Amino acid sequence: MACSTIEYVEDFDDKSITRLKTYEGLNFTNKLIMPHYGDERYEVKFQTILDKWRNKGYQMLPLKNSQVLVIQDDKEEVKEVLIPS
Repeated sequence: MACSTIEYVEDFDDKSITRLKTYEGLNFTNKLIMPHYGDERYEVKFQTILDKWRNKGYQMLPLKNSQVLVIQDDKEEVKEVLIPS
């Protein structure tokens, strides 16, 4: 939702249960964030989406479950977070 669009993740969604009228995001960043990156169950889907949208000219930002994007004063930084076990 922080990106300009969330259309790039539509391949993960079951379109029969989504009722989105728009894929417009909040536009906090010009990068398209790929959450849950590194989950082996979706490795092929991740790569397909990353390649497709990079070819469309977008800058992709894959984030693992242990990472967050911090945006402050027009600066962006990926930080590691502690995930309790």
